[in-house]
Amino acid sequence: IIALLSMIALPAYLEQVRKNRRSAAKAHLVALASRQMQNFVDVGTYVGMGAATPTSTSSLMPDPAELTGFYSFTSVSSGATPNFTLIAMPINAQASDTCGSLQIDDTGHKQPANCW
Repeated sequence: IIALLSMIALPAYLEQVRKNRRSAAKAHLVALASRQMQNFVDVGTYVGMGAATPTSTSSLMPDPAELTGFYSFTSVSSGATPNFTLIAMPINAQASDTCGSLQIDDTGHKQPANCW
């Protein structure tokens, strides 16, 4: 009986933990987007603008401790026009999350839509 319960309960528990981390990652992405907008107002550029590769978001604000080791946060900018896309890439135990990478851009567009 205990084995049967653990076969059912453990996967459900782990999925709930992944969902909770995903919610925290989405909240952090929204906070980072707000900081990017404020940075643009203050200095006329987004953090990471013009970089050919993804830039860490740590200069905007530190990652929440509860997400360390579960998500990697980066900012990507393309072209000469001011823009950004913030990405939360699941890693380690969070890598099996069905949503994959979460994104929000300078227009507020969020991907994947079904996970927001």
